[in-house]
Amino acid sequence: MTGIWNDIRYSIRRIGSSPATTLAILLTLAIGIGASTAVFSLVEAILLRPLPYPESDRIVYLAQSVEGGESTTSPSDYRDWRDQSTSFDAMTAMYPGSAAWNAPGEPEQLKAGFVHGGFFNVLGVQPEKGRGFQSSDEVDGAGRVAVLSHSLWQRRFGGAEAAIGQVARINGRATTIVGVMPPGFAFPRESDLWIPLQFSEKDFATQRGAHYLMVLARLRDGVTPSAAAVEMRGIGERLAADYPNTNADMGNIIVRPLLENVVKRIRPQILMLSGAVILLLLIACTNVANVLISRGLGRAREISIRSALGAGRWRLFRQLLTESLMLALAGGILGVLLAALLTSAISSIELSQIPRLSEATLNREVLAVAAVLSAASGLFFGIIPALFLLGPISKRVSEGTSRSGAGRETRLLRSILVVSEVGLAVLLLSAAGVLIRSFVALTAVDPGFDARGVIAFDVDIPKARYPEVADRSGFQQRMIERIESIPSVTRAATVFGLPMSDFNYMISISEIDETRTLPDDERSLHVRIITPGYLETLKIPLLRGRGLTDSDVAGAPDAILLNESAAKLVFGETDPIGRSIRIGTRFGGDRRAGGTVVGLISDFHHDSLADPPRPEIFLSAGQFPADSVTVAVRTAGNPESIIPGLRGALAAIDPEVPIYDVRTLEQAVDETVSTRRAMMMMLIFFAATGLLLAGIGIYGVISYGVSQRTRELGIRIALGAERARIMRGVIREAVALTVAGLAAGILGFVALKQLLARFVFGISPTDITTQVVAASIILLIAVAGAWAPAWRASRVEPVRALREE
Repeated sequence: MTGIWNDIRYSIRRIGSSPATTLAILLTLAIGIGASTAVFSLVEAILLRPLPYPESDRIVYLAQSVEGGESTTSPSDYRDWRDQSTSFDAMTAMYPGSAAWNAPGEPEQLKAGFVHGGFFNVLGVQPEKGRGFQSSDEVDGAGRVAVLSHSLWQRRFGGAEAAIGQVARINGRATTIVGVMPPGFAFPRESDLWIPLQFSEKDFATQRGAHYLMVLARLRDGVTPSAAAVEMRGIGERLAADYPNTNADMGNIIVRPLLENVVKRIRPQILMLSGAVILLLLIACTNVANVLISRGLGRAREISIRSALGAGRWRLFRQLLTESLMLALAGGILGVLLAALLTSAISSIELSQIPRLSEATLNREVLAVAAVLSAASGLFFGIIPALFLLGPISKRVSEGTSRSGAGRETRLLRSILVVSEVGLAVLLLSAAGVLIRSFVALTAVDPGFDARGVIAFDVDIPKARYPEVADRSGFQQRMIERIESIPSVTRAATVFGLPMSDFNYMISISEIDETRTLPDDERSLHVRIITPGYLETLKIPLLRGRGLTDSDVAGAPDAILLNESAAKLVFGETDPIGRSIRIGTRFGGDRRAGGTVVGLISDFHHDSLADPPRPEIFLSAGQFPADSVTVAVRTAGNPESIIPGLRGALAAIDPEVPIYDVRTLEQAVDETVSTRRAMMMMLIFFAATGLLLAGIGIYGVISYGVSQRTRELGIRIALGAERARIMRGVIREAVALTVAGLAAGILGFVALKQLLARFVFGISPTDITTQVVAASIILLIAVAGAWAPAWRASRVEPVRALREE
């Protein structure tokens, strides 16, 4: 221990003896370790940290596999899964929605979880106050009950125990409060309350084709997800054979851990950032290794003297490695401080598409990784110089005492390190360039509608207050009329499923031209319900026929619109106008939704700019009104300026019906690319930092080479060599190192083609233009980094050089 303590004290003195060099090393390490630690805090919070439920690894998500992806589940399939499976302790079905708290004078729209079965048992969390749901609560026609979140209980009842048993009007219905959940419980999607789903036997018999339920289950003790998947596949295949009309292609049932399901969309991007930050850390460590080699060569005489006095190679190696580890420790401390700032900034960003982002923090696990990164970095950039300097010591003495000797091995090693830096920088810069071009291509996509000047909000029409089709249709009509009377409003309409709203409602076609479809002709359409004026509000082009009008109401012939994709899917290349379609659902009436095609509209992007248009059918709200709608309003001025007027317009119609989720359509479109933008910006930061470090590395190597060749350059100038030629020679050396690094980096970038393919849009993952631009930038930086040493080399005075030698 005494020897190690002596090494530490000596290392501190050595580090303090060259403060400028030490500061450069510490800043370099702080950037590399800090960025790595910040990104790992995201990895830990999003991908690794268990969900906040007891034995959360036993909770699995179940879905039906369909061509091109997966589907939510129908009530009928859910019941069969629950009744026929033996792998689970409990199973529940749910869907996230909203519910209006109808309090006179203070209505509030809440996020609600509509759940069935053992919801609280599956998640392993029971109400803190009162009780959960009982099977009798789920019987069709039973009295409505609800369980409140802890925050809603505090907000509405002040945390009073007397809230249990009170009756509130929710969605226009009398609802008894039976329980309150513990603080922090808000699954799914930050729910404010939970309401039991009530299915009748008729619902289970007729809703096998209606896919809208999320299904979760808790595995029995000792059952693995893969074992449960084998059982569920057998159940799925039996259902496919029994119900070929709806389940023919859904025999494979997905069983996935809930955590994996929560993060599946963001996992590739987080892993990509992890790879990028590792490259940055390697660049930083390589840079530090280069600096230590330069500084170590100045200590060759010291090392040889200590060796002559009896210090063994291991003793000298330990001393050099201790210095590196001390530098790594100090750099790690600065890196943690930088990581705290970066993590705080990142976690404060509101990105709804990144789950658990706000939970990122520097906890014990993250700090432990920071310590490991620091130690690993110290070993990485310490071992190489130490082994090199402790080669044949007599040779190091020769190199250290002769200013004329450039030290071929030294120059070779430093050149290899610079080539490695450049190669890693090329990887980072090329990846960032591809993402930039991909993002530009994505944002240039025409969505198929005009989002400028459009504001939207959601409204739930309480069925208890507006039970008939005509009631709900009349409510929407009065609402639109009042909104269109607001100054600066040019058009307004309602829609069941606004673009860019994460809305998905797909129903199978039951009839085409009044002929029932056959099992082998199973096709599905995405359903939209609109009021007249919707096409004009969003400026969606009508290609043929007419749009929906005020005459398309209950009692009139059912009229529908199709987009191009739907028309091609159903009717091929023939004209769809005048043909008829019915889909397998009813919206509060006795007849199935659908009608005669009266118009054909152009395709537009519904999920995001990156996803292709869907085949969509548009129904008239006057004939098939929905209970929950989005109101889209086009304005002549700033759309956000009319928000008070919108609230007043709805309050004048029904003061107990709130509006919620107010946003401009441009914001909705922007939200679909926000995650790509955030990832691109972080990668650009890493690439720019790596580029800076690589430039510093090139400068250091060329500057060192010039200092070692002072005598040679002085003699050449004395013999008549042109100063410009000497500058070109020095710059040529930098370009040669850079080109070697570019070649290595480009080869590595091409090798990553398959990994990059999932992140790009509209361009090749190995886009030639991007690589040429990246290479050009690095070459310019290399020339710029070499210019100062080259200029200094060309200004060497021969007499002074010979005198120094």
